[in-house]
Amino acid sequence: MDILYCILITATLGVLLHWGVMIQLERRRRPEYLRRYGVIVRRVEALEATGEVVGTCIGFPIFGSVRFKGMEYEFAGIVPTRYQGRIGENELYLEPGFLYTTGAGSVAPTRPESSERTRR
Repeated sequence: MDILYCILITATLGVLLHWGVMIQLERRRRPEYLRRYGVIVRRVEALEATGEVVGTCIGFPIFGSVRFKGMEYEFAGIVPTRYQGRIGENELYLEPGFLYTTGAGSVAPTRPESSERTRR
């Protein structure tokens, strides 16, 4: 009888784990999730569409707008690579360091001034 309980508990935990993973994967497919947590895109090919090229940076084209998972993003600026860890709401980071934003509340990041400049 103990073996049956072990099998039952293992099967139940397996089903619950599978169900939890599937729920998380489904959430990540929704635009609301992407808007809330931001997006990191490694390759231009992953984008559904790109707007006109407005410039280049280290040999990479900068697009005025891009579409990803049905959402339109506008070019906001160039950010350092380490910004990937701080992607915020309504932002899309496209390697090698292009930041795009969507939504009414999106603001391009500003570079903080050094303490020497603010002392003047």
